[in-house]
Amino acid sequence: MTYLTRAAVTFHRISGEEIKARRLVAALDPEERRVLTDLVDGKSLRAIAADIGIFQFDVEAAKSRLLRKLNAATTADLIRIAIYAGLEPDTP
Repeated sequence: MTYLTRAAVTFHRISGEEIKARRLVAALDPEERRVLTDLVDGKSLRAIAADIGIFQFDVEAAKSRLLRKLNAATTADLIRIAIYAGLEPDTP
């Protein structure tokens, strides 16, 4: 396989992952989307709860739903999926 062929195959795989990620993120409810965006920004669960004005337990429950809905095993997987979907961290 030539370099260009490998690059093209890699490009198509990444594009497919982006499409899948966008579809999964689009199906989230507003609270889940907010929690996911805040996780991408690097906020802790406690900080997310304080910003939204809900209990930390509710943020943990939303994160559990995110893990299930996005077929992710870890927070890092959630962030990777969010970035593929086009959610990027807010940089000051």
